[in-house]
Amino acid sequence: MLGTSTRQISTPRAALSLLRGGPQRPLPAHECATDDQLLAFVNGRLDRRTIERLDEHLNTCATCATLLVAALGVDDELRPGPSAFGAHSWTFAPDTWIDRRYVLRRPLGHGGMGEVYEAFDVSRARSLALKTAKATQCDRPDQERRLASELELARRAGGPHVCQVYDVGLHREPCSDDAEIAYLTMELIPGQTLAQRLQRGALQPDEARPVARGLIQGVADIHRADVIHRDIKSHNIMLRGGDVSHVSIIDFGLAIDARPPRADADIAEADSSFSFEGSPAYMAPEQFRETTLTPATDVFACGVVLFEAITGQLPFRSFRRGRHRPWRDPSEVPLRAAELAADVPQPLDAFIARCMELDPARRYASAGAALATLEQMPPT
Repeated sequence: MLGTSTRQISTPRAALSLLRGGPQRPLPAHECATDDQLLAFVNGRLDRRTIERLDEHLNTCATCATLLVAALGVDDELRPGPSAFGAHSWTFAPDTWIDRRYVLRRPLGHGGMGEVYEAFDVSRARSLALKTAKATQCDRPDQERRLASELELARRAGGPHVCQVYDVGLHREPCSDDAEIAYLTMELIPGQTLAQRLQRGALQPDEARPVARGLIQGVADIHRADVIHRDIKSHNIMLRGGDVSHVSIIDFGLAIDARPPRADADIAEADSSFSFEGSPAYMAPEQFRETTLTPATDVFACGVVLFEAITGQLPFRSFRRGRHRPWRDPSEVPLRAAELAADVPQPLDAFIARCMELDPARRYASAGAALATLEQMPPT
């Protein structure tokens, strides 16, 4: 049961049925969660007391943890551990007005930096995505600064493979003296993330080529704008309409300016060359230590994404499916894609391997250099 892949599962109910080996009577509540409890947990409808009990139980029960991973429909190798599976409590309900201009329709996703909702802009009569970052009085200026930086860098790096970002603002909660929400609005891209697509299985080589081209082209545009994204991963790559030929890069929340700091820049801006943030499974070795990052840092992440796309796995043994590791040894040598997928063409295998060289000097210096190699590659 524990070896079943979540990529074979289409719905939470099907996930639980498949992993339990078909319909059966639930175990006693004091031993394991029932299917209905797990589904309510996933959908955020479980009462707080039961959530606390179930969250504690997941720390010691690999079976329930695996069932919950399947029901959530996410890649379990990216989950830090069972204790992080608690149902998310959304800040806003549907039909909430934000800043007297945007009406929230439904939640789209959440992460460590905030939440993302589908919203409707009544002033321009268009649908868009709205990203929020809750801020208290003490950290509000920092949240506003980060979103403003994300807006500026995303606009500067704009291109056909980069999500458009529109505006930033500050929403004050009704009947509250200090609860304010910094928000950013961006293009609403129909389709699915590459991570969601890979839940159905790895891409064939002829499907991976257009993904590689769109991804590398988008990152090349970002690098030409003197921006380093720092968070390239399959969850931040949208496939418009689910089409592997239409790739858009999203989420510039960790992006940094690669230009030399101005003489009049403040200390915080000048000291932004190192900040340990990102997803360890995709981070280049230099992101784990205090050093200046370069475009080759994003090239490494592109290699990891392409490896994942064509094999359905991550290139590090510590992040293989079924292992919950929040950390990675930056000196671990990545696997070759051909070791897991025999049908990977040799030129593409070599290309991915060079992108993932541990030494930045041995990688492509930028996505533009990688793109030149990719475009000369013979057809699959």
